[in-house]
Amino acid sequence: MNLNRNKKGITLNLKSEKGKDILRKLAAQSDILIENYRPSVMEKLGLGYEDMKEVNPGLIYGCVSGFGHYGPYSRRAGYDIIGQAMSGLIALPAGREDSLREPARRLPMCWEGFPAVCRNGKTGAAQGRKI
Repeated sequence: MNLNRNKKGITLNLKSEKGKDILRKLAAQSDILIENYRPSVMEKLGLGYEDMKEVNPGLIYGCVSGFGHYGPYSRRAGYDIIGQAMSGLIALPAGREDSLREPARRLPMCWEGFPAVCRNGKTGAAQGRKI
């Protein structure tokens, strides 16, 4: 719960037009949209970076995929537990202050997202990021 405090969430069926419309309306009034599907899933749904920057020209669009956007595993679905197992993080003791387990997965998007927000504030231009 400590990582999700004060968050609000909804579930959307992005295969339905109603779900797509809701996402577009949310994106139109948002600064950042982060998705974590396999590469090209959002493009096939008509909700990729190029589509969404038409909805909001200042939108920062982040793509986080389990195995990256290029390479032999890029089309595989990746989940937290798979990443921890393949990287060895799962073997680290949980509950210790120096444990890297959960927050380590989110850091790359933070490193990309914050500079993008700063650039966006200066230029107002949409930006896409892939992690």
